Amino acid sequence: MRSWLHGALDVLFYTNLWIAFAALCTCWQTYFVLTGRVPHTEPLPWVVFCATLVVYALHREVGLRKVGGFSERGRYAVIRRLRSWIWASGSIALVVGGVLAFQLEWAIWVAVLLPAVLTLGYVVPFAGGGRRLRDFDAVKIFVLSLVWAGVSVGLPALQLQQGGWAVVLLAVERAAFIFLLALSFDVRDLAIDGSMQVRTLPALLGTEGTRYAGAVAASLVVVSSTVLWLIGSVTIGYVAAIMLTAVLALLALWWAHPYRHDYYYTGWVDGLMIVMLGLVVWWG
Repeated sequence: MRSWLHGALDVLFYTNLWIAFAALCTCWQTYFVLTGRVPHTEPLPWVVFCATLVVYALHREVGLRKVGGFSERGRYAVIRRLRSWIWASGSIALVVGGVLAFQLEWAIWVAVLLPAVLTLGYVVPFAGGGRRLRDFDAVKIFVLSLVWAGVSVGLPALQLQQGGWAVVLLAVERAAFIFLLALSFDVRDLAIDGSMQVRTLPALLGTEGTRYAGAVAASLVVVSSTVLWLIGSVTIGYVAAIMLTAVLALLALWWAHPYRHDYYYTGWVDGLMIVMLGLVVWWG
């Protein structure tokens, strides 16, 4: 039973279904804030879901080729074993996402160009020495934060033809939250990044400095949601949901360690995006 459960979790986490569902949830959260409902049949969030599967499939493949001796250890050994599953899910997602994308307005197609270029630069080597955006010191966390905010807040807001301070604050809140989550992953990857001469924020700031950066990001998340409440865009229940999730994310960073099992990061830390949606819908 235990081995079956372990195998099922490996498939869920490492074929990228979990992170794709998390991306879907961040889009749904934006719709909920701006419209008061979760649009389960709206094409755009499902296009984001499919795109995440495709991008992470490519990311896994490139990553396996760049991590050297780490490719036979830990999560990379699991990813190598599930390679065919990863490419199967990515290929299906490419077809389904492509069909759904034709239901989107031209404005969305234009707006997605910059996030798409940044995402490809993050995943695909383009610079000297086969470097990607994530291979430049401390760059990847800012690229991640901006792209996730742009896709999960900017695109739904554009589709709904909504703007103003509510959307700006929501984007700031989302970017800060993704930044906070990404710090935990940078702690996890200290050895791997170090082997490739990449100095991420935890390598530059140290343990205490990283925790301080996380506290600043968590504070920005809470402040943004509070201002959203003060201008009448959300309820106090929404603020409570965001505050609790930010605290959980900060605690996750506090307990992050390079030698923790990867389920802690890929399962729990990524899963906080799903937890946040659940709390927002329940309390907000």
